[in-house]
Amino acid sequence: MSMQTIKEYQEQLFNKIPITQSLGAEILELSENKTLLHFPLQENINYEGTAFGGSLNTACILACYLMTHHWLKINQINFSSLVIQKSEIQYHKPTRSNFQTQCFFPELEIQQRFLKQLNKRKIARLNLKSHVMTADSKEPHVSFDGHFVVQL
Repeated sequence: MSMQTIKEYQEQLFNKIPITQSLGAEILELSENKTLLHFPLQENINYEGTAFGGSLNTACILACYLMTHHWLKINQINFSSLVIQKSEIQYHKPTRSNFQTQCFFPELEIQQRFLKQLNKRKIARLNLKSHVMTADSKEPHVSFDGHFVVQL
């Protein structure tokens, strides 16, 4: 994706979801099947010097939300609503530095099933996962599983 398109998404993110600016969210990568966001620790720090759990949760939701929004847009699907229905998060270890969240869009079979349900019922649910990583981590600090609902 071009830097111009990422810049446009960045501006929309700040304008439409104001908390993203306070969190210092920055889109690093946005493609048909992957979203990668960066967050500075300083804007998301708690009193113990680690990333605040609420910030980590929000960062994970944002990666999934942006991934779904972008996927719908590039597939020219006009939708009226995209919301999170439920989520589960696991905090594996404290995050002590700047962090990134990434989300990968599900494989083709799940995409096709999602589109079929969306076309038939005008509403569909999609399960997405995201993770929090740092530059020095080999394993995720946080694992997130969210159910999103799209309505035409």
